[in-house]
Amino acid sequence: MMTNQEAKLAETLKIWTDHINDCRSSGMTVRAWCKSKGIHVHTYYYRQNQVRKAACKEAQQQERKTSVFA
Repeated sequence: MMTNQEAKLAETLKIWTDHINDCRSSGMTVRAWCKSKGIHVHTYYYRQNQVRKAACKEAQQQERKTSVFA
């Protein structure tokens, strides 16, 4: 069961995953997209890094679950 803090982090990561996907599909530069949304470029890159770290961590956990040792 997730704690409140873990649930809040998961929701934040989902929101930022959606923002990142929106930015990438917009055809705008990151700077222009951030300006149009009122988001600081530094915040965008910080959150992008957090999303990447979470994705890597999840991939590693999935790999451990599916790894079979001889």
